Amino acid sequence: MEESQEAAGGSKMAATATARTATARPNSPFPELSQPHPTILRDGGTPGSPSRMESDTPVGDPLTAAAPVTLLSEVRALLQALPTRTELTGQLSHMEERHGKDMADLKSAVAAITTSISSLESRHTELDKAITAVAPRVDAHEAVLRDLITHVDDLENRGRRNNVKVRGLPEDIGPERLVDTVRSIFNQYLGDPEGTHIELDRTHRVAGLRSQDRNRPRDILCRVHYYQQKEALLQRAWELGPLDYHGAEVTLLPDLSRRTLAMRRLLRPLLDASYRWGYPFHLIVRRGGISCIVRTPGDLPEVFKLLDIPDLPISDWTTPILPMPAARPAPGRRSPPAEQRRSRSPRREDPRPTPLPQRFPTVRGRPAED
Repeated sequence: MEESQEAAGGSKMAATATARTATARPNSPFPELSQPHPTILRDGGTPGSPSRMESDTPVGDPLTAAAPVTLLSEVRALLQALPTRTELTGQLSHMEERHGKDMADLKSAVAAITTSISSLESRHTELDKAITAVAPRVDAHEAVLRDLITHVDDLENRGRRNNVKVRGLPEDIGPERLVDTVRSIFNQYLGDPEGTHIELDRTHRVAGLRSQDRNRPRDILCRVHYYQQKEALLQRAWELGPLDYHGAEVTLLPDLSRRTLAMRRLLRPLLDASYRWGYPFHLIVRRGGISCIVRTPGDLPEVFKLLDIPDLPISDWTTPILPMPAARPAPGRRSPPAEQRRSRSPRREDPRPTPLPQRFPTVRGRPAED
């Protein structure tokens, strides 16, 4: 009786598997999923096998029967979510079109950069040739410019060769007392009596605004008529140093151009030894009976060797442009702005020639003193 019941259960399960197979998709791309799913029994057999089942679980357990159905449904859902061949082909075509356009743009950009680089290289070659051709001319022009500047500076210093600067004299001394005061100072330096006459062509304070510091009066510029007397004054001023004149510290200095002063300032580190300035501008350094002349920066190594000192960082003083202090503005009335100026009618031309202004009235053939 029991054997007949087991055979009936096996036949029923086989019929259920056949019905499931029949409901599968007829055109499925995976034919193996359309095959009947064999149910594995606990004793290792299959439905319809003659072996006897030795399990406590009844044959019609719903959990055991629903597990294969759920797995199959999930697999089918995943397969249905996958894109079809048409969709994949369309996406691939779109990607190829987009990347092809990007590559075309990139190739055009690279071609433009290559053309620009080629143009720059050709331009660089032309500029290199032009610079190579112009460089010797620039060097020659710079040499000529240096010679001209040196010559002009020497001419300016020669025009000042008879001048002496008196520094430190208070501003309280007016123009009417400058000549007698300067003569008195010069006699003290030379060791001459107080009333000794010294020929002075001009005596005046330098042009410029008065300093706000009362302890720094403007310099007094004097032109000594005789060059030998002027040289004797500067020599005594070098030996004696500043002079006390009624409580004021007075110093005599040579009158030099601004460029010469700037060049001397650059060569100041070499002035520890015995030296002498020359014209056109050069420096003569002496040590141990040996003299060395410094005209250009190329002469510095020989001076360093003579003085037995390390190489000093001295700037090129022969360059046409030197750092020089700004000149003090000259006193005078400032012109009104352009918008405040009144238009004036042109003056009538005078047929008679205008005589040249006589700056310094002459007495006995020579300029009179201020």
